[in-house]
Amino acid sequence: MERQVLAALDSTPRRALDVARALSTDKKNVNQRLYALENQGKVRRIDGTPPLWKILDSTGDPPYLTTSRGGTTRASASSLISSPRIPELAAPGGEPHTCDGDPAALLWAQQCADAVWSAFNSVKPDVTGKQVVAGFVLRHAGTPRVVALGSGTRFASGNRLSLEGRVVHDSHAEVVARRGLLRWLYAELKNAGTSSSVAMISAAGDYPFALLPTLELWLYVSLAPCGDSAIFSQVDPGSVATVPGATWSNPKHGALRTKIEAGQGTLPVDAESVQTLDGLQRGERLRSHSCSDKIAKWAVAGLQGALLSRLVGPVYLSGVVVGDSFAHGHLCRALCCRSQRAMESAAVVLHSPYRLRHVQVLHAPSGSEARHEQIQKTCRFSMNWAEHDAVAELADCVTGMKPDGSPTRIAKASLFASFCHILPKGASVSYVQNKACAVAYQEAKRAWMEAMAASKFGHWICKPCEISEFTCVSSKCLFSRLPSS
Repeated sequence: MERQVLAALDSTPRRALDVARALSTDKKNVNQRLYALENQGKVRRIDGTPPLWKILDSTGDPPYLTTSRGGTTRASASSLISSPRIPELAAPGGEPHTCDGDPAALLWAQQCADAVWSAFNSVKPDVTGKQVVAGFVLRHAGTPRVVALGSGTRFASGNRLSLEGRVVHDSHAEVVARRGLLRWLYAELKNAGTSSSVAMISAAGDYPFALLPTLELWLYVSLAPCGDSAIFSQVDPGSVATVPGATWSNPKHGALRTKIEAGQGTLPVDAESVQTLDGLQRGERLRSHSCSDKIAKWAVAGLQGALLSRLVGPVYLSGVVVGDSFAHGHLCRALCCRSQRAMESAAVVLHSPYRLRHVQVLHAPSGSEARHEQIQKTCRFSMNWAEHDAVAELADCVTGMKPDGSPTRIAKASLFASFCHILPKGASVSYVQNKACAVAYQEAKRAWMEAMAASKFGHWICKPCEISEFTCVSSKCLFSRLPSS
């Protein structure tokens, strides 16, 4: 079969579906053969969703990083972030996911969980009650390194919306941790080229930075992300923890879902759902997309978001480790496989360097007592921390601000100020205008959203546009003094 697949790729790069049609065989079988051939160094994936495949010549492709000017540069193995080309990351690259019972994988999952809990316990503020905890972990030379933490289970009410970017609307653990990851990236970029960087960052070419292929970025979360990942894990027959691949057994599987203000759980979106500023001020309940939906978006557009995409190439997760409410098939579907189904159905092809990144899904079980406390006892506070922070910061999830009423360091205004410190020209226009300048990122995100809507998974509900029209000066953010341009 492998020889037939190679023969089908002999003349020109082709997609797995085209190869399957040429050989009159099943696409899933062709995908498995292609990834096996990739591991043998016989074929190579070309960025895109779905990817193109081509045969490698006898010498293979050189391990260079490509600059935006068409030149090449060798990667420095000692750097955590390097220049422009987005690397091909480790397996898995696509469906079907396997239930990885490999002892090494299970050991890594537990190491990842232990590292996050150790870091959390060393910096957590003195508040009562347990919370869902999330952390981003770099896997470098086989060891875990926690770079960002977050905790929380609530989000702010609609009448708390800020026109200056001073309120954190969604304080669920995964979202808070991801904002901490953004702060870590800004700190790394700010130190680039200085003596304090300790060879952590290098830059070359016109397109500033990208994570090296020697690194893997993992997300640990103590409870399955709300929404499509978690909602079916307790009601479907069996735990589906040992079923390979994504689970598709219910018409509601894969639907985009939102949290709702002053409510429990998540609701599916509908075509008429639109949020307006005056409607929310008059008592309509604020809705925010589930953590499952946000992780699915990150698997296509990257964790870095629009602003950082002007400085850093797409930052993708290699895997997700989940503690409680683990259901392998539901997690695979929610975090990446529904996106593949939607984009293939809508014939969406993402342009390099953006692509769909399938994540490896692993389990690090918690004790029953820990689970009971995390689910039954929640407080109104969240916590954020990044690797360079001396202490964790506490925030009130209900107000979206610190207990003293000032904006947190993960508020939009604060992160925007960090962006303007690195790119001072950005301070002359609004937050939303800066995001619009990230054309490639916006195209990838829009293509994914349109594919999800076209495939009946639901449309993305945005918050009112007015809350993104602030400038770095009007926000009165944490960094009031900007460097001269």
